[in-house]
Amino acid sequence: MNLFISIALSVWLLQHLFVFWRLSSIPWFSVAPRRRLLWLCAFLLLISYPLSRYAYSWQWEATAFFLEVLSTSWMGTMLLLTSAFLLLELLSLGGWLFRAWLPKLRLGAATLALTMAAIALVQGHRDPVLTQAELSLPKLPAQLDGLRVVLVTDLHLGTRFDAAWLVRLRQQIDETKPDLVLLSGDIIDGDVNRVASMLPELKTLKARLGVWAVLGNHENYANARRCTELLESAGIRVLRDSSDLAAPGLRLVGVDDLGLRMRDSALLSHLDRAFSSLRQDEACIYLSHTPVHAEAAAARGAGLMLSGHTHAGQIWPFGYLVQSRFPLFTGFYDVAAMKVLVSRGSGGWGPRMRLWKPGQFHLLTLRAP
Repeated sequence: MNLFISIALSVWLLQHLFVFWRLSSIPWFSVAPRRRLLWLCAFLLLISYPLSRYAYSWQWEATAFFLEVLSTSWMGTMLLLTSAFLLLELLSLGGWLFRAWLPKLRLGAATLALTMAAIALVQGHRDPVLTQAELSLPKLPAQLDGLRVVLVTDLHLGTRFDAAWLVRLRQQIDETKPDLVLLSGDIIDGDVNRVASMLPELKTLKARLGVWAVLGNHENYANARRCTELLESAGIRVLRDSSDLAAPGLRLVGVDDLGLRMRDSALLSHLDRAFSSLRQDEACIYLSHTPVHAEAAAARGAGLMLSGHTHAGQIWPFGYLVQSRFPLFTGFYDVAAMKVLVSRGSGGWGPRMRLWKPGQFHLLTLRAP
């Protein structure tokens, strides 16, 4: 974790140096006072996110919230500015071409990036949209034909996604009249204490056959045991490398986040334990926060795998990097005889920004073969 933090801070610093170096070449900043102001802004934005963490630890709630909103929004804006300037560097061969036009081209690149950031902020503050699909689930009993399953992933409840947002999402879910609600990880963003105050709202998540969940990487950052206790106190059943019957003939299997276990030599044994109670004649829905090892789940009898984690990149063009790491990136896939759905999630991590698509949740109507 310390290595990751060191790398992240180094990248954060290099991004600031590159972006503000290129901004300083825009003619408007050629005047010395404006250039000094520009670099002062660079310094303040650079330290804004670490300062927000310290402010929370000092319990300066209002200051911390302001700094978090500012710094996370700047993260997304910085990504777009970096991408725009890097593209211009590529097209101009590092400034060798179009030399006389470069200051104006950089102004245009910055304007485009800031416009896209504004669009992303608007999109990120929209309520998630409902996506519907009808699927055939192998071995689903005839009496469960037409079962309505709602999938919700990546709520990231905490500072940016609060109780009011959760209430609106719950109202959207209620309108679908679900038989089953499944939460595929990263329900809690990173501070379980902030979500504890949302317990009354969490308790209102209801479905005829119950609400089920698995843990994502952020529950593990926040404290997996405490997150599990909080969710279960809200009436949500948490599957931790285990399974249970949602209805006769339909088994739910769930694992703790596999993304954090990628180097665990016992990873397949975790899957074996989770699937150990699955019978040959049962239909199986498999919940795994991170969309990895789908082939192993299909080989163990899963008919439908539900995941999230990728956020579909959340802010373009970050999705290209995410997709290189997770080939099961967003939408539906077929893995052997198993159908996989990777949701782009209802909430979001870091900046409350999305480019180009808003958050989503899913209504799946299951059909017997």
